[in-house]
Amino acid sequence: MSKEEKGLTTEMSQEEINEIRQFTGEKNISRGPKVPFLIFDGNTGMFSKVAEDKDENGETVFEELGKEIECTIIRCRKQIGSGKNSKTKVYSSEFESYNDEVDIIDRETNTRVDRATYSELKEKYGKDVIKLNEIVYLFYNDELFRLSVKGTSLAPLWNYLSSFKTDDTVLRYITKIYSIEESNSFGDFSVMTFKKNGEVKDWRKFWDQLKDLNSSFTNTIEKKIDMLPNPDLEEEVIEEPKEEDYDDEEINVGDIPF
Repeated sequence: MSKEEKGLTTEMSQEEINEIRQFTGEKNISRGPKVPFLIFDGNTGMFSKVAEDKDENGETVFEELGKEIECTIIRCRKQIGSGKNSKTKVYSSEFESYNDEVDIIDRETNTRVDRATYSELKEKYGKDVIKLNEIVYLFYNDELFRLSVKGTSLAPLWNYLSSFKTDDTVLRYITKIYSIEESNSFGDFSVMTFKKNGEVKDWRKFWDQLKDLNSSFTNTIEKKIDMLPNPDLEEEVIEEPKEEDYDDEEINVGDIPF
């Protein structure tokens, strides 16, 4: 498209554009991997995934997988979501460290409302306004998925990952993720829990997949649309924190091998 078609008046050659894009980082922008989500419903304890075909009205169809799945976990990343006292629904791109700066996006307007590290945001807004979620990358039936772990399911995940010391790795094992029922003054709800369920037959194929996945995260500026839950899924209840509002600092996250 010419500058006239774009409504521009300044001259800029393609060579100059390429050089500028190199310095701005635009040349390194990657859409990242398009990895579908597994969904956990904290009301029913059911896992599900999005079916390949939509229904006759073009609506998303969910395929139920039962109350337990067996998989191989290969990666965990972090993401910020809305807390129970948040007045607006917000989200962030996925990130690695509490020291990483992340953009907080208003889901309704799709505009950035803040940018800071998770620790700074938590201090500024409080844990009831923003919440930390873990995004677990896993292989289920030889297909790569993401699973959002939040609320009261965080402690079981962190305890499970912390059980792998420096002479072992979660990638070596089949992980069984299943729901257990709990209750409090608000009623009954389901929580995910995790345990080893035997060794994988060929851990090297998962190691190769992990290296490919990591390469898509390295030296890239991720576009949030591909690193966040499918907007079609936002109305699905994955799991809401209950009265025991879990504080992620109760677990020594430094012990987690991710």
